[in-house]
Amino acid sequence: MPTVMEKKRIIIVGPAYPYRGGIADFNERLSREFQREGHEVTIYTFTLQYPSFLFPGKTQYSTSPAPEDLTIERKVNSINPLNWIKVGKEIRRQRPDIVMIRFWLPFLAPCLGTIARIVRRDKRIKVVALLDNVIPHERRIGDRMFARYMIKSVGGYVAMSESVLRDAKSFDNTQPCSLTPHPLYDNFGTKVTREEAISHLGLDADQRYILFFGLIRDYKGLDLLLQAFADKRLRGEKVKLLVAGEFYSNAERYEQLEKELDLAQHIVWCKKFVPADKVRYYFAAADLVAQPYKTATQSGITQIAYHFERPMLVTNVGGLAEIVPHGKVGYVVKPEASDIADALVDFVDNHSDTDFREGILEEKTKYAAYITFLGLGVTLALSFLLVPKMGYRGAAWVRLIAEAAMVVWSYTLCRRHYPIPYDLKRIGEYFAVAAVVYCVSEYALLGLNATMHTALNVILFLAAMAYAVWREKIDIKGLAKSVIGKFIR
Repeated sequence: MPTVMEKKRIIIVGPAYPYRGGIADFNERLSREFQREGHEVTIYTFTLQYPSFLFPGKTQYSTSPAPEDLTIERKVNSINPLNWIKVGKEIRRQRPDIVMIRFWLPFLAPCLGTIARIVRRDKRIKVVALLDNVIPHERRIGDRMFARYMIKSVGGYVAMSESVLRDAKSFDNTQPCSLTPHPLYDNFGTKVTREEAISHLGLDADQRYILFFGLIRDYKGLDLLLQAFADKRLRGEKVKLLVAGEFYSNAERYEQLEKELDLAQHIVWCKKFVPADKVRYYFAAADLVAQPYKTATQSGITQIAYHFERPMLVTNVGGLAEIVPHGKVGYVVKPEASDIADALVDFVDNHSDTDFREGILEEKTKYAAYITFLGLGVTLALSFLLVPKMGYRGAAWVRLIAEAAMVVWSYTLCRRHYPIPYDLKRIGEYFAVAAVVYCVSEYALLGLNATMHTALNVILFLAAMAYAVWREKIDIKGLAKSVIGKFIR
């Protein structure tokens, strides 16, 4: 836990309960992580996110109970300029350390950008944007103007894919920015077996399933997937298309296409929003997860597929192909029905999900092998240099340098591919303590006899351990009781 001096007051501006969806889930999960680190977090969500006539789905609202562990304030009206000014001044008066604004749609840029500009009048407040998209998939007149207004309103931004980062830099290349790949949510519960999932969803266990998951919008290419699925090569196979998601575009278009292609017997529809606690069943039932997007930046669906170790079919648009190696964890194809069909046929004829699952596991762990080989190389090279001259002390230095190199590279790779919120101040603090202990042992205690030197080293070690116990607030008494109780039973 951070010290009192390190504690930050953070305000997140964006969707949260009672609104539903991936971005709302993300903001709530992010808030919990900030709280876990000891920070004070408030989410400013909307009183009105989209006017009802602009919202394509059935409802914007969650049916789940409100989270009791989060502070969520419904303050922001997306279409009322007077509200933007009021909210901006209110946040500025509170003087939080950080204001994080979640941006994914140019429609919201006037609202969120104005709030950001008002808050930034207090130079002590850091205002950053977390970018899902900058230029939307379904483009409209004014999108670039609104996006530019938003990007230039903040002091820096974090993008979740290379393509989003490029889009943001096209408006302002001078701001501090960072690339942090879309993380994996951990709010989908424990994994279930395919058998459990098939039973829960009422599916046919003899069929294989290609999963299209998420809100259905035109840019996601469901029409391309339907056309591909109508390929004659698939008609005699025991494979069905499982479509799970609420329509955010004209459903009649896809229903008509289903009739024209004679696919009624080959598709299982779940035409509704899938809550977080049900997501695992759809992915566990799937043999392949299809993302036939016509345009894209990045997608959380990819990360969910990785989590459930399901092979993927993605198109080579936006940032989708950045983390899906073709032929290893699935397929990367052109956003054309014929190419998608070829990949589906290849999967059905030549592969099981197990083949690609091995590739998925390898992809998730490959960097561990790289790091190990780095450590081995450093160890061998330094051993020839130091051990002959310094003996066991040289061996100790070799081990220290090799481990340090592995830690540094591991940290670098994690920041790029699998971000972990390391507490660098805490790590530096323990490094400093270790350095002090080493220097005192090696230099301040020189000249003492062996017995006294050993005794003082033991005292130094115990002092360092006591510091760690105090710093981490370890319950030694409770730990001792637990250990003793385990052996007494």
